[in-house]
Amino acid sequence: MKKILFVCLSLFLFSLQVFSQEIPDSLDRAVPGVVKVLRDIQATMYPPEIHKVSISPEKPTENEDIEVVAEIYNDWNVTDDETVEAYIYYSTDEGKSWEEVEMEQDGNDDKKWVAVIPGQKSGTKIIYYLTASDSSGNVITELPCKVTNWPPTKEKPELCLFKGAKDDDPVDDEAELIKDDLDIMETYVGYDDDAIYLKTVVQGKVDQGSASPMKINAYAGIILNPDKGSASNILTQLIGAAHAPLAKMAGYDPCLSIYTRTGSDIVVGQEGVSCKADESNLYIRIDNSVIGKNPSKKLKLISGVTATVTSISSEPYGQLGDYVRLTTIVPNEREINVE
Repeated sequence: MKKILFVCLSLFLFSLQVFSQEIPDSLDRAVPGVVKVLRDIQATMYPPEIHKVSISPEKPTENEDIEVVAEIYNDWNVTDDETVEAYIYYSTDEGKSWEEVEMEQDGNDDKKWVAVIPGQKSGTKIIYYLTASDSSGNVITELPCKVTNWPPTKEKPELCLFKGAKDDDPVDDEAELIKDDLDIMETYVGYDDDAIYLKTVVQGKVDQGSASPMKINAYAGIILNPDKGSASNILTQLIGAAHAPLAKMAGYDPCLSIYTRTGSDIVVGQEGVSCKADESNLYIRIDNSVIGKNPSKKLKLISGVTATVTSISSEPYGQLGDYVRLTTIVPNEREINVE
């Protein structure tokens, strides 16, 4: 069991170092190359923001185009990253399918982005959401509907999961650098009134690794809740969930939550989390009871991290597999009714 906990705590500490002010060089002895990765993420961990969304006309009639205007930008006070693209996705069939419209940046105002949703028939209800990414690959996405089917299956997919941040280019990493079973291709996020849902897609298959020789694979998702704990102690705001399949060899559930309940004490257990691996897909559900109250309705996520632990007795302890940039999620169920 100590080996399994080491895997999970390693991923939690990875996230802690990302959000900490100082990243010591000594970490490279434990996980070679991780310092450069952590410092790069730390310097660029501020996704775009979406503000002041408006539509014109406010009450569109049949076949009348709808202009959507929004302020979308990175906070120049904390990052040098710039918003490089933004999109609107809209649905006229209650979210069964989505159409993409690329937004254009206003030539006179870098914060202003504009797009047009084509006119629709009278009586149509349009639901839509905005998403944007920046020069480091961080993403902000609105979540326009709630998850109703979990975990999804091929026969019954979940319609309310939306793309999060992805791996840096090339997304398909060379197998010599990152094994296919740890190579993250896509991540998705969703929510309902009770939980946050994460889906990670790897190129190969979600695999447990091996106990002998020790190559213990772990797959994780990490949440930062700015409304939880203390702003002066980032540890109290972090929530992690890790899928370490070899935990079953010790008689434990392979899905573990890692968070702080009171003070700075780290809690590792099975409370408030569930996982399901299905070939290349990993599904994780993290309950709000673990995430905590979130009146701001904004969460930051590292929605996919993979790693392999190769030792618990001497350095190096293992290696980082793959990771994605930060995603800010904002539940926002926008709709337009065509008169």
